Amino acid sequence: MAVYTNAGGGGGISSDELTAARGDVLKGKTAVTSDSNDEPVEGTLELTGDAADSHVLTGKTYYNKDPKTRRTGTMPNRGAVAQELAAGGSYTVPEGYHNGGGKVTAKSLASQTGGATAADGDVLSGRTYWKDGAKRTGTMANQGAKTASLNAGGSYAIPAGYHNGSGKVTANSLASQTSANAAAGHILSGKTAWVNGVKVTGSLAVQSAISFSAAALSATSVRISWKNPARGPWQGVFIQMSTSGNPGTGGGTRKYTGAGNNPNQAGGSNYVDITGLSIGTTYYFTCTSYCDALGWGSSYNVSCKTRGDIFYDHGRNPANLKFGQPPAYGISENKWEDWWLKNTKVRFNSDHIDIPYDGSNHYSPEFIFGSSINVSAFSKIFAEVQIVNVDAAYEFNCVVRIYDGSKNYYDSSAYVDIRPYQGRRLTINCPLTYKNGSFKGIKFCNYKNQYSYGATGIKIYKIWAE
Repeated sequence: MAVYTNAGGGGGISSDELTAARGDVLKGKTAVTSDSNDEPVEGTLELTGDAADSHVLTGKTYYNKDPKTRRTGTMPNRGAVAQELAAGGSYTVPEGYHNGGGKVTAKSLASQTGGATAADGDVLSGRTYWKDGAKRTGTMANQGAKTASLNAGGSYAIPAGYHNGSGKVTANSLASQTSANAAAGHILSGKTAWVNGVKVTGSLAVQSAISFSAAALSATSVRISWKNPARGPWQGVFIQMSTSGNPGTGGGTRKYTGAGNNPNQAGGSNYVDITGLSIGTTYYFTCTSYCDALGWGSSYNVSCKTRGDIFYDHGRNPANLKFGQPPAYGISENKWEDWWLKNTKVRFNSDHIDIPYDGSNHYSPEFIFGSSINVSAFSKIFAEVQIVNVDAAYEFNCVVRIYDGSKNYYDSSAYVDIRPYQGRRLTINCPLTYKNGSFKGIKFCNYKNQYSYGATGIKIYKIWAE
């Protein structure tokens, strides 16, 4: 066995005494090793590391290819990294050493889809969505493009659900809702109406009859005449009556409402007769045209006096009747005239004149008018009497004495059998047969054989001429 000897000294060491083997000696270097049989050999140890400082944990040292150079690592020590990711998020793992205890965790879907307020009815039908980690399906109705047309005052209930923005609610035109054919002349004056979308002011008014007049037909009737309007509308006239002045449209008494005797002739003559009036009385009339649907037209006032005169009426004595004989009789030699005035019991009471029955036929009571009355205007004298006592032997005689201005007189008489009228009232009608003078007196007496006798007992309530 060869012995490696240190040149500088004595003694040597054999391979058997060495522990380093060739593999423990750097390549390119020679040495006697435990496995070199005491001979110098080239070592086989070769440093082939390829780590860089960044590959070695910071603070840690190492050798790379150069056994003489100790290096220090620069790799960061990240330890145990923990990170939580939201859906769609990412985490960039940092460069460095991780000890295996770190964890990147994705957040739960429930935590990321929580807090939503939509319900199924808030999401269009057939569409899906997530809420609180669960996938849900909407139930909102899909209305698409709804359309509607409205008349004035109408409404459209918008249905629940989704509308795509193309729907439309349209109000129908005013013209389409106010279709009509009325013109201004068909609408009451001053009133307004809508016709075919246009506001129209009416001009229709009642047309009035004109040329009103009043004329007495008799002692108890008056004819109101007028001229119909030339065009309508016109329905008729209403007539108010009074004896104390023009009554107007609301005063007095309503005597007539209607269209007269000739209602259908435009511009034609027309009239109505008012009956049941009092004798010799002035009546005032207000005549007003009307149309029920339109109101009243113009009013006109007319008046007239009924024919005839009232001489006595239930205590009223307009003719100033007095009991006695007129001086114009021409028979002043009458021996019993004074007896008449002194001994009869004729009385003017509050509502009638009493002529008592004398039973002896001695007198024929006569009444003198305050002034002479022209007979030419009359044809009859009337007396309303009540029979109190009846002389069975005689008729009753009402005599109107007419004077011709020459102290001559003519009698117009009415003879009535009053025996059936005991206790009853009747009206005596005495025609005036002589028309060329004036009458001054009237008498009531029994009658037999063309002679007047004493009076039957009567009560006189009214005396008048027609």
